[in-house]
Amino acid sequence: MTPHKRCLCYCTIPALLLAVLVLVMAPQNHLRAETLGGDFTLTDHNNQTYHLSHSRGKVVAMVFGYTTCPDVCPMALSEMSALLNGLEEQASEVQALFISVDPERDSLAKLSAYVPWFHPNILGLTGTLPAIEAVARQYHAHFTLHKSSPTDTGYTVDHNANLFLIDRKGSLAQIIPFGLPVSHKHQAITRLLAAPE
Repeated sequence: MTPHKRCLCYCTIPALLLAVLVLVMAPQNHLRAETLGGDFTLTDHNNQTYHLSHSRGKVVAMVFGYTTCPDVCPMALSEMSALLNGLEEQASEVQALFISVDPERDSLAKLSAYVPWFHPNILGLTGTLPAIEAVARQYHAHFTLHKSSPTDTGYTVDHNANLFLIDRKGSLAQIIPFGLPVSHKHQAITRLLAAPE
C-alpha cells in the first residue's frame, strides 16, 4: 500500500468498548448540548455557503472524511446512501453531510464529482483548514494530517469515522461509532424523525 493510501480511522474498537460507547451515547442522554455540537458555517460542493441552521427542522446525519480515503470513507458514504434509500419518503426530512478534513486536496470540483456519486442528497462540505478544525473540535471529531513538509502532497490523514446525528432543533443527539450495523443507524435516525419537535 502506497503512503498516500494509508488511512487510520480510529475504528478498530473492540466489540465490548463499542457496546459501552453506544450505551453512553444513547439518544436519551442528549450528549450535554452545551459542550458538544452547535452551528457552523462551511462551503458546500455547489460553492454555496452552508450553515447548519439551514437544516433546522431536518435530522442531520454527518460524517468527516476525505475523498482519497481508500476504504472507510467510501464505506461510510455507501452506508449513508443505504440509509437514505431505506428511509424512502422520509429521506427528504434528513440532510446528509460529508465534511472533508483535507481541504488542500479536496477541491470543490473534486467534492462535487465524488460525494453525489454515492447519493445525490449527500452534501459535501469544505472550508479553510482552521474552519474545519473548529467544527471538528465542536463535535470532538479528531483528525491529523501527517505532512513531512509544507509542500508534501502525498501525506496521510488519520481521522475517526463516527456518524453524528443532529436533531431537528440543531442539537447533537447521538454519536454512533463506525462499524455498527446500518440497521442500528437506521433505527437511531427513525427515532429522531419520530421525536416531537
